[in-house]
Amino acid sequence: EVPPCTGDQSAKQREKRAEQHLTKASEVKDDNAKIAHLTKAIACIGDFPPPPPPDSNANEIASLAAFRRGVALERMGKREAATHDLTTACSTAPMASKIFHDACMELGMWFHQGGDADRARGAFAMAVVRDPSNERAWSNHGVVIQQ
Repeated sequence: EVPPCTGDQSAKQREKRAEQHLTKASEVKDDNAKIAHLTKAIACIGDFPPPPPPDSNANEIASLAAFRRGVALERMGKREAATHDLTTACSTAPMASKIFHDACMELGMWFHQGGDADRARGAFAMAVVRDPSNERAWSNHGVVIQQ
């Protein structure tokens, strides 16, 4: 079992613990256990001062955890919570990370399927900005614009 982060740990120690929670979440099969580990990973990055140094992977770790938790919540039918996590991952992941693109595409599909064309358009536009060569992002963005 991975222990939770505490306020007396350094930012680097909390980042390492967050990575351990990400790993553990990928190993467990139960969605509730997966969500618990991903929640702990996010808390390790965001709940304690000082903020992580700019050269750390902390934001990417937290964004990845939010994305994975959003997908798990989506599978469980928890639409509002999933939307929150996918929006967080899409809007906070570093632009250079793959998770930014994946989260924005997932979020765009989620909004599109739910009939929210404006929000879908925004999410697909963010995916296009991240990777202008991605034909799927352009195609989805174009379909939503035409609706």
